[in-house]
Amino acid sequence: MMIATLIFFVVYVIVIGIIVSVGFVKQRSKENQYGKDESKIEASEITVLIPFRNEEHRLDGLLDSISDLKEQPNKFIFINDHSDDASVRVIRDRLTIENYSLIDLPEGITGKKRALRFASDIIETKYTLTIDADVEFNSSYLSALAQLGDADMYVLPAVMISKKWHEHFYEIDLLLVTAANVGLSGLARPIMASGANLLYKTETFRKVDNLESHINMASGDDTYLLRDFRENNKDTRLHSSRDCSVTTETPQSFREFIDQRLRWIGKAQLGDADMYVLPAVMISKKWHEHFYEIDLLLVTAANVGLSGLARPIMASGANLLYKTETFRKVDNLESHINMASGDDTYLLRDFRENNKDTRLHSSRDCSVTTETPQSFREFIDQRLRWIGKTGDIKDHFSTTLAVVQAVFTIGFFGLLLWSIIEGNWKITALLFGLKSITDLFLFFPYFNRVKRLQSWVFIPIYEILFPIYTLLILVLLFTYKPKWKGRKIYAD
Repeated sequence: MMIATLIFFVVYVIVIGIIVSVGFVKQRSKENQYGKDESKIEASEITVLIPFRNEEHRLDGLLDSISDLKEQPNKFIFINDHSDDASVRVIRDRLTIENYSLIDLPEGITGKKRALRFASDIIETKYTLTIDADVEFNSSYLSALAQLGDADMYVLPAVMISKKWHEHFYEIDLLLVTAANVGLSGLARPIMASGANLLYKTETFRKVDNLESHINMASGDDTYLLRDFRENNKDTRLHSSRDCSVTTETPQSFREFIDQRLRWIGKAQLGDADMYVLPAVMISKKWHEHFYEIDLLLVTAANVGLSGLARPIMASGANLLYKTETFRKVDNLESHINMASGDDTYLLRDFRENNKDTRLHSSRDCSVTTETPQSFREFIDQRLRWIGKTGDIKDHFSTTLAVVQAVFTIGFFGLLLWSIIEGNWKITALLFGLKSITDLFLFFPYFNRVKRLQSWVFIPIYEILFPIYTLLILVLLFTYKPKWKGRKIYAD
């Protein structure tokens, strides 16, 4: 137990240390280089867009910040998204500067993303800066932006400020995510952006913006816009300096906090790709069927992890999305026409071998559910079909992983058998216990994500049955020919 705990913390420190600490140091180095660029951004080249709707009681901080700026942008454009409170009057009464305009969205045009695009048509400056109507910033904010080097986009910090003790937890949640984003930017690239503080070239925006891919999302399009810039290989940078930051209040209630986080998670919806491998979740109805379900969930969880690290190695035809035209171009039916079973994994191979954009999405919202096998024989037939397809695919990556898995399995069985032969039942119990605890811990995130914790609790029992199950599968591979819907798997 002590060794397992030590190994866990060592791995945890290494992974988090690389992302947060090493990444942070590399990001600071990048930011120092940004300041050395010969071509600088000028405040007069920036137009600031501020969409708002019913912000009457939250505008004071922003309007004070604007008035206190040491250096002004070319223009502030306030975009009224059909407010029915006194927001417009507050802006007109409070602002003392002249370089601003206030426009109303026409009927039929609503939402932040529509508002930004409506206003972008009248921008004449090289850069566009989007900020929220409830933020504040220091008097040197624009001057700090003017120190940045020329780039297509800058992801800038938006910091939540808590006023009550319990709001610190809301603030910490965002700070941890932001710290990881800074580290990832240092190691590779940022993976998220906030429309509350986002600077980009106006002309680049007009060229790469792909509104239609997320028009159904009412929430802001900051992360989508970051994706559009990245996919078009634009110079996208992150800057974490406090001088370039804006501040905003934390959510005012736990409900508001949860709603906000769900909106952020919701932005991770599907973008344009050639294929999406989507989750097919088995639902058990009887207690013993949980073991059939666990077997698939463990494999699927590993597939999700492999997709995150490299690429998915399996797909289910029960829930598979792909471009029709791409399918017509790459489908190689002749290579597996002799297999009566479904061609999901073969199709995944065809897309991969033709370098198509193949993605996996594990959201429960994108999943379908199906019953577990209705008998032990049906379960065995299904597993043998899957193993047969895996061998026939000839995927070197998948084969290598299978060999690694075999080494781990043989090693575990060897230790287990040795402890039983020696009569050392404490070691036997310790081996089962450590493996069960490790698997429970490692697979909890995926089981929780697909809402199958009622099967997750059976993992320790599954660990006891797994050696017998593995031995049975090994024997049947050479002695039994499975069928699919009454047909032979391999055609004569």
